[in-house]
Amino acid sequence: MPNLIGTVTLEGGNPVADAWIDMYSVEGGGKHYNGLTDSEGKFKFNLDPLVGRYNINVEPPTWKEGFENYCRVSTEVVISSSDIDSSGVVNLEPIVLTTPNIVGTVYGPLGSAHATSTLENISVEIFKKSEWEEQKIADDNTDSNGNFKMSVTDSGNYTLKIWAYGYEGMYAGSEYT
Repeated sequence: MPNLIGTVTLEGGNPVADAWIDMYSVEGGGKHYNGLTDSEGKFKFNLDPLVGRYNINVEPPTWKEGFENYCRVSTEVVISSSDIDSSGVVNLEPIVLTTPNIVGTVYGPLGSAHATSTLENISVEIFKKSEWEEQKIADDNTDSNGNFKMSVTDSGNYTLKIWAYGYEGMYAGSEYT
């Protein structure tokens, strides 16, 4: 029997079937859980341990009509014993898919032969600094044209990091409010 139940919806509350869920424990050896949402947008896992910190990445079903413009959502969930109901289950707040409000294109490093070329499969991440640590809020990999898209819903200062293997020292950092 699953001990964690979550739901993926659109902004209007409609459930999203066939979204890919990738969930892993931040603590305790990084246990990994994954699967697709059902026709009601629900995903269910049997977490061990249940209490702890988990990162959840939700990939929209972009191959389905109407989902082409949605982007991956990443969130962190902290589960405490007070979140567990009387049947031993944690019901998460819905995870809402959004359309991107941050888009861009990654080019090769300035001063290199690739400076005007777009770069494919480059990791782009957005971090928000909390009181104790820097937390990844969103991420994407560039497509074949070097484009990325992400969504950030909370106001505040963010850092955009671009990681490109094979390009030593390539890192871009910017703050956005």
